[in-house]
Amino acid sequence: MGRSRTHVRGLVALAVLLALLGVADATARAVVRPWIGRDVALALDLPERPAVTIGGFTFLPRLVSGEVPTVWVRMGNVTASGVSVQAVSLRLGSVRFSRAKFLSGHPGIITAATGDGTVIITRAAAPASGRNTRPITVRFARGQVLLSGGDLGGPVAARPSVSGRTLSLRPIGARSRAVGGDRAPGRCFPASTTLT
Repeated sequence: MGRSRTHVRGLVALAVLLALLGVADATARAVVRPWIGRDVALALDLPERPAVTIGGFTFLPRLVSGEVPTVWVRMGNVTASGVSVQAVSLRLGSVRFSRAKFLSGHPGIITAATGDGTVIITRAAAPASGRNTRPITVRFARGQVLLSGGDLGGPVAARPSVSGRTLSLRPIGARSRAVGGDRAPGRCFPASTTLT
């Protein structure tokens, strides 16, 4: 009977310890989420923090290591640096951050090894596309950038480049119908779209 009570006490103690670890893990995740949102907003000069969801089981060990397997970032209806965005949905993989900055609550640099998602742009600084007033969807997936919507007539692959805080998207082999059935590059979408 003494041995049975010892087992029961041990199981109760283990259950209490696991519950406390679960609460601590959920609390740490809830505290870090707004910090990641703040750092993303600061890095992209956004007027507000995006919604952030942190993936992965057992967050505390990952917080200590400074790397989280997956972070989802979502935001809607925002204008920043001349770009109006209807919706943003990104999945970032192998997200690394400074443990010291996060634990102290100071802004820090966040990097991601992989990422994919969708951005619906309703207005941007895009030369030669002033007549296009329909939203353009920019999709980042599997190392590719795909543009659709607007006057594109279908998905168009694009080559991105970054200079400072400016993202340029150059369609790859984009073709459109011109008057008389001619096909000319860049008629439907400009040769280069710059988002600042």
